[in-house]
Amino acid sequence: MAQIPQAQQSSVAVQQPTQKAEKTINQNFPKELLSTASMQPNERVQTFVKTVLPLVVAENNKISEDRKRLKHDIQILERGGKLSKEESAWLKSMVEKYGEDNYYDLLKKVDIIPPSIALAQAGIESSWGSDPKTQSSNAFFGQKSWSKTGGVEGPFGEKYRAFETPSQSIAAYMTNLNTHDAYDDFREARAVMRKIGKPIAGLPLVPKLIAYTDTGKQYPQKLKSIIQGRNLSQYDLPKK
Repeated sequence: MAQIPQAQQSSVAVQQPTQKAEKTINQNFPKELLSTASMQPNERVQTFVKTVLPLVVAENNKISEDRKRLKHDIQILERGGKLSKEESAWLKSMVEKYGEDNYYDLLKKVDIIPPSIALAQAGIESSWGSDPKTQSSNAFFGQKSWSKTGGVEGPFGEKYRAFETPSQSIAAYMTNLNTHDAYDDFREARAVMRKIGKPIAGLPLVPKLIAYTDTGKQYPQKLKSIIQGRNLSQYDLPKK
């Protein structure tokens, strides 16, 4: 499951009484995914991608806008200019959110997650939307919770973070990959892609996610297999 700091409490997480995943369906869980368990594998994946991809793209668009704004602010400061009070407050909020006060290192953290990776990881962790804890709490990415309150219980008594909506789950997942020390190599490799002008593609970054679970090299191999087998790389390419 996802590596996430024990003390991290994202503002998008919804703290609710711990609940048994099998007994409830979150009111905001996509209705299109409620019957995926009875679908054939190809139909299950296609339905999942059709439902989740727009949400992933929407969160990436928000990050892209923040990145554009951050780059603009950095350029102003490099020229010796001064930011407005509002812009300074926004920049401070980004420093706090990403835990980075060096603006150039901050820029490495404020970047998109390739849709192919997000879809593959969500597919694995949620069993393509059929997992009970995902349906009860929108826990699409298996992010563990160490909080004494809230969350949803897994099959072995472990606890996962619960979210009000799928979009909040996706946003928290992206923040996790963009801030946790376990994914420094992931972010460095992504920054190199930016530097040399390559598109941010999922497959080259998959090996850098070995720390996402405790299964070692098996996890990146599984991600790669799913991305290639389901042709998820096509969603990394910008629309023409």
